[in-house]
Amino acid sequence: MSAGKKSVIEKAFGWMLPASAKRTKLSQMDFAGIGRAMMQREMRRKNVADLETLIGTAGDLGVKIQVCEMSMRLMGIDRAELIDYPDMDYCGVATFVSQAAQANTTLFI
Repeated sequence: MSAGKKSVIEKAFGWMLPASAKRTKLSQMDFAGIGRAMMQREMRRKNVADLETLIGTAGDLGVKIQVCEMSMRLMGIDRAELIDYPDMDYCGVATFVSQAAQANTTLFI
């Protein structure tokens, strides 16, 4: 948790966080929401689960999410601002690398 008020930069990072999985931007192809709408339409047409369903399924299957504490601190993001996920853990680089070396892991940034 952040101590005290957030700086202007930390607030700006907070403004970039989506309010929910449904409002997540589609990287550079978002085009003010048009790209996201197109992707959602294609996912429905091709019977691909939406992001909220995929996140729920991952949780049900025991997929673990490791969140970088240093990145959160740098951007002024509190744990309460992240999605609610059953097996989310917070760690630093050394812990992540140690765990990843002993696991069947995919790193996605």
